[in-house]
Amino acid sequence: MRLQLRRPSSRYVSTLVLLPLLSASAVTATNGFVTPVAAAAVVGAVDGPDVSSYQHPNGAAISWPSVRKSGDEFAIVKATEGTSYINPWFGRDYAGINAAAMVRGSYHYAHPGRPIASTASAQAKFYVARLGDVTATRTLPPALDLEETGGLSRAELVVWAQDFLLDVRHLTGRTPMIYSYPYFWNHELGDAAALARYPLWMATYSGSVNPAASLWQYTASGAVSGIRGGVDVSRLTTGTQWSELSDGTLPSPWPATVPGPAQRVVPNPGVRSAVVTWLPPDAGTSALTGYDVGIVETGQHVSVGPTATQAAFGGLVTGRTYTLTVTPRNAFGSGPTTSRTVTPFAPTSLVTTASAGGIYIGSSVHYVGTLRNRDSGAPLVGVQVQVFDRRVGYPTWDLVQRITTDAAGQVQLTLTPHESIQLRMYYQGGAAVQPAATLTTTLVRTRITARLSHPVALVRIPVVLYGAISPRFSGVVVVRQVWTGRGWKTVAKTVTGRGGGYSFRVAAGGRSTTYMRAVVAGNRGRAPGYSNVVKISFV
Repeated sequence: MRLQLRRPSSRYVSTLVLLPLLSASAVTATNGFVTPVAAAAVVGAVDGPDVSSYQHPNGAAISWPSVRKSGDEFAIVKATEGTSYINPWFGRDYAGINAAAMVRGSYHYAHPGRPIASTASAQAKFYVARLGDVTATRTLPPALDLEETGGLSRAELVVWAQDFLLDVRHLTGRTPMIYSYPYFWNHELGDAAALARYPLWMATYSGSVNPAASLWQYTASGAVSGIRGGVDVSRLTTGTQWSELSDGTLPSPWPATVPGPAQRVVPNPGVRSAVVTWLPPDAGTSALTGYDVGIVETGQHVSVGPTATQAAFGGLVTGRTYTLTVTPRNAFGSGPTTSRTVTPFAPTSLVTTASAGGIYIGSSVHYVGTLRNRDSGAPLVGVQVQVFDRRVGYPTWDLVQRITTDAAGQVQLTLTPHESIQLRMYYQGGAAVQPAATLTTTLVRTRITARLSHPVALVRIPVVLYGAISPRFSGVVVVRQVWTGRGWKTVAKTVTGRGGGYSFRVAAGGRSTTYMRAVVAGNRGRAPGYSNVVKISFV
């Protein structure tokens, strides 16, 4: 809308379709959303463009009388951005709209940031200082254009928007609008109830518009007489009272109100503990000052700040049900209390043992998982444990088996893997019982043998170190290593031939006795394999 490069183009399909919403006969309702129909079916729509400096290419002025003659009844102009940018055309366009007997409006492109209260206040004051009187006739409420997070969390962003809008309300006496688009509104803010007291101006270029919207920006490429190039065009939605939105002389009292209830309050059980999370409520007519959070049964209580979204409590009794409460506050008092119940988990311990951590291909591994109550040590009997496996280095897990624990709280299985695997045992938990999981890695190796053509050799006559790998694949890397007294050192490399065989010519080194081995590199999902150690003496 405002800074086109900042808006993800994939979220919009910019099509010029005139879709008026004033006539009830022109729309149908689907799942609570307004579904637009063809423009020819509707008359009397209230339309208007919104413009910025982009609509003045090469310094070209907008002919607002021509815009009015084309049938548009209002226009909205970008006024400011952040705390430093003022649209150089704002004053001329804002006055020109009024002179053309159209309803005029303005918006501020927001740069949310921290500290929350001070940055919101600074931008609100910067914006309002450029507007003049917005309680006049033919004047829309000021508008906040919110399209970026500024790195804030969801709760911080909601509080920032509330603080800005409240500051504008207190500075102007008008209830401001908020502009956004569906993805940002749903996924970045995700808390419509917190901003429901403000008229919504929503950009939706395809499909239906949010039913809560008062203004619908339905295209970014409208053709409007008097304006060069494509331009954003918005329309008044069905059910919105145009006189109330467009006439600043009509009173819109805001009696002092406390916050609404916290949104999306969710209790999360822990081990002898609980965490409650939430999103901000409607702040009321004053900025949020914080939340009072507590547990009814224990009297535990904490007070947290306005951007907090969770509180944690410990020292709870396993299996007992507790009532968590969240109460928002502003300068006028406390809002409604929201209550949720939670039952802390009994702690569990799941331990898996394996008969071997590394095996050669063709060998079997026996796995035993033991599930107990971590406090009492008592086995968890007759509960289901799921067993998954995957190749080492791969992301996808496959379900191997579901096994019920025996009288000792154990599950057992034997596998003969052909590749290196990770085994995961998972207990999903139960009523007031903590979930548990373990991860065990088994490295499967290719088998390799090593022999010498002569264990005792003359210094000047080489001997041969040879052998084969199993399974017998050709082209697999094999290295020869010698023992240095401090560790194994690679001294030669080859690849297996047909039938998986390999060989090395070995000449006398600096020692009369040399210890050697062959190592087959990792291949086909298997770890490196090591041969037996051989000894050669040179005489």
